[in-house]
Amino acid sequence: MSTTHTQRSAVYLILQDPATRQIVMILRQNTGYEDGHYGLPAGHIESGESATEAMVREAREEIGIVLDAADLEPVHVQQRRTPDYIYFDVYFLAQHWHGQPRNCEPHKCGDVRWVDLSDYPANCVPFTRQIVQEFWPQGVTYSQYGWESR
Repeated sequence: MSTTHTQRSAVYLILQDPATRQIVMILRQNTGYEDGHYGLPAGHIESGESATEAMVREAREEIGIVLDAADLEPVHVQQRRTPDYIYFDVYFLAQHWHGQPRNCEPHKCGDVRWVDLSDYPANCVPFTRQIVQEFWPQGVTYSQYGWESR
């Protein structure tokens, strides 16, 4: 029996301070997905929106910073399978922005913090940990997640 999956697309921001090499992480809460785990600022690409437009919008909505789409460097694409959807996730690196990252969505976010990659929170979204600790630093530009049980 075949199951039909709906495909979705999302964007993820690796906001990195070029001086300290730290990145911004957010603590998910009240979202129904990976609550209680740290992840990256992220969101769905809305209808009619490009990936860079979505990333600029999500960065402003979630952590209150202003990004220039020209400063977004695509560093990874992941095809991710969940029980209900197949996602194509685009990860962008940004090292230039305006404003200070802060929690602009306290109803969905419990914390915004700068994280050193050598001292990563234990409670991380698993696929985010894999991207940020293994794939992105090694220059791996494509991965799959959630297909092993197929």
